Amino acid sequence: MLQELKRLQTEWRFELIEIDIDRYPEFRDSYHTRIPLLEDNQGRCLSEYFLDQASLLSYLQGA
Repeated sequence: MLQELKRLQTEWRFELIEIDIDRYPEFRDSYHTRIPLLEDNQGRCLSEYFLDQASLLSYLQGA
């Protein structure tokens, strides 16, 4: 997922913050079975396990 996001980032210019959940117990407890996970800046899930490109592009286009 990360490689796909970085590729799309060159075209769409969005900020991407990668968090290592093993460094934060509160994240590990919440997300350990759902990674990789992509959330927007409001904490809404856009993708789990695999990149849902349609969901991401819809978000980026403001739909």
